[in-house]
Amino acid sequence: MRKLLRVFGIFLLCLAIVVGAKDLFQWYKTNSFTLTDLGSFWYSLHPNSLQLLEPALTRYLSPFLWDPIFITVLLYPATSVFGLPGLLLVLLTRDKTRPRKKDFYTG
Repeated sequence: MRKLLRVFGIFLLCLAIVVGAKDLFQWYKTNSFTLTDLGSFWYSLHPNSLQLLEPALTRYLSPFLWDPIFITVLLYPATSVFGLPGLLLVLLTRDKTRPRKKDFYTG
């Protein structure tokens, strides 16, 4: 399970790097720096699922989840939404054992 979470964390970090590189390339092309928010990134990948999520959340769970909570998360930069959980997963699933120090005299 730990290895699966670590792979997922590395995937999230790679995704954050790709989105960050896309933002830097856009900055180079247009000379105006804007971070891609999660909502526009999701919309560029699969717009139908994002449009269907709002009625599903408000109908089956709670309207409170969509308006103040989920919209706020969709407005966060995609690099931080992917990068911070990915970094947290990688750090939490690392191997905590330290390699033994070699004694100089015993080799």
